[in-house]
Amino acid sequence: MSRHLPVSRLHRPHALPCPPSRPVFFRVPTVQPGSLPMTTTDDVLASIRRHGAQAYPEEGCGFLLGTMEEGENQVVDTEPVANRRTENRERRYEITPDDYRAANRVAQARGLAVVGFSPPHPDPPAEPSDTDLEEAAFPGYTYVIISVHGGTPHEITAWTLAADRSEFRPEDISVEQREAL
Repeated sequence: MSRHLPVSRLHRPHALPCPPSRPVFFRVPTVQPGSLPMTTTDDVLASIRRHGAQAYPEEGCGFLLGTMEEGENQVVDTEPVANRRTENRERRYEITPDDYRAANRVAQARGLAVVGFSPPHPDPPAEPSDTDLEEAAFPGYTYVIISVHGGTPHEITAWTLAADRSEFRPEDISVEQREAL
């Protein structure tokens, strides 16, 4: 059994993952970006909520681990990462190339891949902004954004960066009743 969560439109100022300064190799999605809903579990969504509450009032981020194959975009776990930014941490975050490599190693050790990112947005809505669009680096990956107001997690939305990086496209979130890995 699954249920779908609503998606939202574009809007707010935040930074999604920036390209690393050195090449980092991830598995490239084999599907058309934005063509699949994200399928996950309540446990994964709870993990994203916890990380957002823990990072508040600062911006945080996490990696989404799972599989992205023809007909299925499964997010089965998350890998939180520290915000490496030294200033304006309430509105921006930074992930280092070493963070990407570490998350990729964790995923590969479990037979998974990094399939997206989960940046909590402190206080504004769970929607990507113009800054998100300018700084997003991975077309076809899932960007799960959670709005955290006053330290309490609220709305969760999912987005896919278009192949030409011109826009974020909303993704449905389908929640399956099973346990996370």
